[in-house]
Amino acid sequence: MNPASLLKIAPLGLGRYLQLHLRALRGEAGLLLTPEAAMTLHREVQDGFALGWLVANSPSLGPISLHNGSDDASYYTLMGLSAPADGTCAVGVTGVRRSTDNDAEHALLNLAR
Repeated sequence: MNPASLLKIAPLGLGRYLQLHLRALRGEAGLLLTPEAAMTLHREVQDGFALGWLVANSPSLGPISLHNGSDDASYYTLMGLSAPADGTCAVGVTGVRRSTDNDAEHALLNLAR
């Protein structure tokens, strides 16, 4: 993933990053990211935006946090996190074109239904 700060992360690191957020969102204590901080990061603050995340609402899963990134040339990644009381979902999608954004968004929303 290559957000504005040009941070790059390998797929394994990205998986660990998502797991950290999911575990904190489910209330697990003793992590680098506290449950309170995770809730603050993922809580919608204005018009579908949270702190570093977009927020979509699924009829079946509730709020889903979305984040994307690319290197503007070779790949595009969209992540989605949902931590409802009855389960957890994490999805990462990588492609090679900006048009992948629409495909990835539709796939994530279909999965969330």
